[in-house]
Amino acid sequence: MSKSHKTVKNPLSDGYDMEALVKAYPDLSGFIVRTKNKRSSINFADPEAVIALNSALLKHHFDISHWSIPEGYLCPAIPGRLEYLLQVKSLLTKNKDVRLLDIGCGANGIYSLLAHKGLGWTCVGVDVDTIALDNFNTIIRENKLSAFISTRRQHRADQILKTVLRKNEHFDLLVCNPPFHASLKDAKKANTRKRRGLNLDTDKKLNFGGIQSEMVYPGGETAFIQQMIKESFYFKEQIDWFSSLVSNEDNLGPLIRDLKNFKDLNYRILPFALGNKKTRILAWTFVDNKPQTTKTITP
Repeated sequence: MSKSHKTVKNPLSDGYDMEALVKAYPDLSGFIVRTKNKRSSINFADPEAVIALNSALLKHHFDISHWSIPEGYLCPAIPGRLEYLLQVKSLLTKNKDVRLLDIGCGANGIYSLLAHKGLGWTCVGVDVDTIALDNFNTIIRENKLSAFISTRRQHRADQILKTVLRKNEHFDLLVCNPPFHASLKDAKKANTRKRRGLNLDTDKKLNFGGIQSEMVYPGGETAFIQQMIKESFYFKEQIDWFSSLVSNEDNLGPLIRDLKNFKDLNYRILPFALGNKKTRILAWTFVDNKPQTTKTITP
C-alpha cells in the first residue's frame, strides 16, 4: 500500500470563480447575488440556484453537460464530495484502471461522476431507490458515460453488499455517504433546526434534504456502517479498501471496536476540513494488514 499518503489539492477548496462558471453555464447568471463584501454568490436556500451552481461546477471543471435531480432528492456539495475522493485516493497503490464501488449513489451520482471525469476511474453506483437509479442512468446516458459508469439496484434494504457484488469481480475502493438519521422523526427535527439556523420558515422542507432512503436507516449512521463492516468480511478478497464518511465523531468509538474484532484488518481515519465543515472518513482493509504508515486520529 502507498506509504506517502499525500493528497492532491482540491481545485474547489478556494471558492468559486463565478465569472468562469457563468461563462460555462449561462443559466447561472440569473441566480447571482451580491454579498455584503460585494462578491458574487448565490442564495443557497434557493433550490434552483443550487442546481444551477452544481451544473456550472460540473460543466466548467469536469465537462459534464447534462445533470439534474428529481425534486426532493439529495443535492450534494460538490467540493466536499471531491475532497472525499482525493483523500481516499491516497490509500491506493495505483493511479490507472481503478474500479470504484459507490454505495448509495443516489439520483445525483456525484461520486461516480467526479471519480471518472476527475480521476479517470471506472465506477459502479448502487442504490435501493429505482427513481434515483433511473435519474442517474439518464445522466450517464446523456453524457455518454455508459462505457465507464454503470448502476445496480440493491433489492434488499437490510443489506448493503450482499446480492450486489458479482462472483470474482474486484474493486479497488468502496465509498459511501451513509444515511445519518435513525428515524424520519429525527430527520424532521434536524431539518427544523437547520432551517431555524438559516432563518428560514421551519414549516417547510429544507431544500434538497433528501428522501427517506437517503437520510434514514434504522439505528442511523452507526448501524449502517456497522452493517457494512460486518458484510465487508465476506468480500475482503473482492474489495481492497472499504470507506465511509462518518458525520458524527462520537460514532467512531463503536465503529472502531467493531473493526478490531477482525484480526487481519487495518483501518485509518482520514480527517479533513473544507470551509467551515469538518468531518472524517473511516477506511479499512483486509489487504494492507501491516502496521500503519500514517498518523491516524483515534477517538
